[in-house]
Amino acid sequence: MTVTTILPRSPAIESGEHAPWPPPAPGFVIRVAETDVRLRAGQSCTIGRDPACDIVITDSRVSRRHAVARSVPNGWIFEDAGSANGTFFGSSRVDRLQVITDCLFRLGDPQTGPEVLCSVVHPEPEGVDVPAPRAARPSADRPTVTMHRAPVRALRIGRAADNDLVLADLGVSRYHAELRNPGGGTYQITDLQSHNGSFVNGERVSSATVTERDIISIGRARFRISAGELLELADDQDPPAAAETGPDNPGRGRTAVHVAGDRAGAWLRGKAPARPPLSTVGPATATSLAGLAALAAIGVWLRQPLLIPPLAASMALIAASPALPLAQPRNVIAGQLIAALVGFAALAAGGPGIWTAAAAGGLALAAMLLLRAAHSPAAATAVIVGATAPPAARFLVLLVAATAILVAIGVLGARIAGKKYPLYWW
Repeated sequence: MTVTTILPRSPAIESGEHAPWPPPAPGFVIRVAETDVRLRAGQSCTIGRDPACDIVITDSRVSRRHAVARSVPNGWIFEDAGSANGTFFGSSRVDRLQVITDCLFRLGDPQTGPEVLCSVVHPEPEGVDVPAPRAARPSADRPTVTMHRAPVRALRIGRAADNDLVLADLGVSRYHAELRNPGGGTYQITDLQSHNGSFVNGERVSSATVTERDIISIGRARFRISAGELLELADDQDPPAAAETGPDNPGRGRTAVHVAGDRAGAWLRGKAPARPPLSTVGPATATSLAGLAALAAIGVWLRQPLLIPPLAASMALIAASPALPLAQPRNVIAGQLIAALVGFAALAAGGPGIWTAAAAGGLALAAMLLLRAAHSPAAATAVIVGATAPPAARFLVLLVAATAILVAIGVLGARIAGKKYPLYWW
């Protein structure tokens, strides 16, 4: 989980005005992953996965705009912003709670969700304002350095919300690069077949060892490692002087042959999406294997193996791309059923055969689109019906039962992996 913060501002802060006597209202402190954000009366702070939030938490259980802390005439409140997985105080899900003393909230899960500690800070007796927080990433009004915790093992960087470090830059691929810590005071940066490349000291690399002397460039962002922290340099900040070529800096002095090889490799990789991380491939493969094993068992038991090919494609969609509309329960179950019914209608009109199968596949696609239940693997189901003329009642019951089992396995796999599926049921 990576946390970044933006300094919330109020008109009084921007104009430089100070609150008159009596002393100002209590301030408010929000702590997330050892990062503090301090608020004055009249300010508010949004928390979520969206890069536009004031505090960004890149955890899949956190909604894009999950919670809001804001001042009210009689103090401060912390409220849920309509999140999908909820905000918890202890074991209770809360929509809104006034903060009077230290309160520990969890987002998305009452036991393991990201922690948000909220505290009310009373002003000094002389009425001294609560000090402004240090911004944790570059902003338009003041140059800063963003500090990210350097990885214990690996830190994935990219534009997608499930990266450890999210960069909201169209020049950054969804899964752009990975920074690893093999120990010994050095780090390894590996490009994940990004479109625009990863650079160390201005040279494009596929993989390179970096130390505190090196500058890593990804999109418009520049980073260096210092004292175990990954620092993101502000746009107007000069990088440290380049280190001389030496045995501890193998990324320098690359030959023209190596540069040409990198460019050729980048061209050969093309514009295909980045390779998904193993943390995604493993659960998707396990979910798919479980679904296909269930289908094989049903086919052996009922002596009806015809459905395995199209339903295997359905399972692949559910396991590998659970966010796609084609993978939602409405599309999987209703789409398969619609296609089968179209196949039986074509069978009644033309009898079994290759031409009937072809017509059934095309007409099934049209019917699914018109009924808002498009599911491409279901076209194969219509083709099977038109070509083989299976018993209608038995086939339809088996089809509905099998698709329901696939969806249930997809839901279970998503829960185990900590992901959200389905996005909607109907």
